[in-house]
Amino acid sequence: MATFYFFKINSDELFLTANNGKLDLDKCYQLMIKNAATKKMEDNAVNGEGFIHPTKTKIGSKNVIVSNCAVQGSLGYYNKAFFDDQEVNSIRVQQKFYSQANVILTEDYEVIVYFQYSEEISGKSKVTALIEELGIELDKIRFNHEKLNLIKENYKWNAAKLEKIDKTDDSTKTVSYEIDQADEQSSKIDELYTKYGKLSHISFDFPITDNNMIIIKLYKDNHGFVQNAELDNLAVNVNDVLLKLFDDFEGL
Repeated sequence: MATFYFFKINSDELFLTANNGKLDLDKCYQLMIKNAATKKMEDNAVNGEGFIHPTKTKIGSKNVIVSNCAVQGSLGYYNKAFFDDQEVNSIRVQQKFYSQANVILTEDYEVIVYFQYSEEISGKSKVTALIEELGIELDKIRFNHEKLNLIKENYKWNAAKLEKIDKTDDSTKTVSYEIDQADEQSSKIDELYTKYGKLSHISFDFPITDNNMIIIKLYKDNHGFVQNAELDNLAVNVNDVLLKLFDDFEGL
């Protein structure tokens, strides 16, 4: 399951603004090359944080950079034993590992960060820090109640969660529910509570071609999910899907 996050770059960053007012992808590309991850020559294993294979390309009609990004994590510490003359000494050693994220920068000051596997999400703060080290400031795109409600109104939704419910003579504060397939795509729970609470999660069908949909899940704390298997079955590039979702989301 791919986990994704949307950001906007503060467009006041004049250093990275091109003459046409767009984000200067050439400068961004050069900076990413300078901040490349390093590897061990003997087996190509990553041994230093940074960007990997940034590529300038187009998604639809939009100029973008797509890149991998490697960050270091820790599994904690352990004691490693060493011979020392006639004694054995223990040294405290940190168990390190490297994971990777996928990054998209667009000429319209958009940034998408996504992880193909949930185990890699712990590297999100380091990935965003590496992007900001290019000399830019990232603003989170939050999926607040208002945006989630617009999604609910404009797409075929199938599950939702409401929080902070305030309904007279009802002690319910949080409720999760799905569309009742037996009741013509409606939800009795939604009818009862939608006016009294705040949306914190929405799951909906998102069109990626004229004939194909995938299920997108959005959460209030500015992250979303898309099933890798769905994309694999449809042979669709996740970069294309996420950028289309970002554009549609911003247009609501």
